[in-house]
Amino acid sequence: MTKHLIDSDMWIDQAFMDASAHQKLLVVYMVSNCDCAGFFRFNPKVLSVILGFTVTAKEVLSAPVDVLQIEAYLFWLRNYCKHQYGPLRSTCRPHLPVFSLLARHNLLSLVEVDPDFDFSKVKRLPAGFSIDSLSIPYQYPINRVKEQEQEQEQEPYKVVIVEEIQNTEVPKRESAHVANPMPDLKRDFLIFWNAYPKRINQALAWKAWEEKAREGRLPPVQRILDALEWQKPSADWIREDGRFIPAPYRYLDQWRWLDARPETWQERTERELRELKELREASGGVQ
Repeated sequence: MTKHLIDSDMWIDQAFMDASAHQKLLVVYMVSNCDCAGFFRFNPKVLSVILGFTVTAKEVLSAPVDVLQIEAYLFWLRNYCKHQYGPLRSTCRPHLPVFSLLARHNLLSLVEVDPDFDFSKVKRLPAGFSIDSLSIPYQYPINRVKEQEQEQEQEPYKVVIVEEIQNTEVPKRESAHVANPMPDLKRDFLIFWNAYPKRINQALAWKAWEEKAREGRLPPVQRILDALEWQKPSADWIREDGRFIPAPYRYLDQWRWLDARPETWQERTERELRELKELREASGGVQ
């Protein structure tokens, strides 16, 4: 029987907290009943009887968890392997069947694999498997000749698109308190995303970013970058390999760029010396 680790932080995850009781129960069932690689085979009749309410494939995809539909009734929990195993290593025997299952569905590009992984130790690899297949994010074999022909056909259109982008004037922001124009909005979000130390749940982060902009409450991206500059090396964020770094969407929802920057040891020392000097002056110079 497969043993599953459940991240206790999911109970305080904003998307999970906003979900209905049925959706939460569905997530717990999927996490505790998937196989060693995170694959969950969906039987609507059986699942509806077990959970006590009707469940469809659409509801599985809308659950507050990152899930991909591989086949009609086969789903994959995308973050399962990352949470259960970390990087897949050939030196760890339990990782080998996981690697094999992911290779069958060409999903290895979506998980972290140790660069020194010894593929010869893995049994039952799909026919024609090679290291090149690690970069294939989808299931069907690639027709290289056909791809080259399609690229040649699309090349003229690519040139036109690039020229249009280069000739497009990006509207300037009138005020820091006005919702960003869409070109600036996406550009600034990518700047924030690339600067953030814990890049997870990009869709939720973009949704939070867009909502803040629509409400006119999104600060200039430089204001957030300035906050990240002192937050990233802070004690809370570097403790336990960044375990306590909030998810990007939670950072935005909680307005964390407004957090007060703690004093450095140098600032604290200068403040204490200044206070001591003021105390001595107030007491008439008594030592």
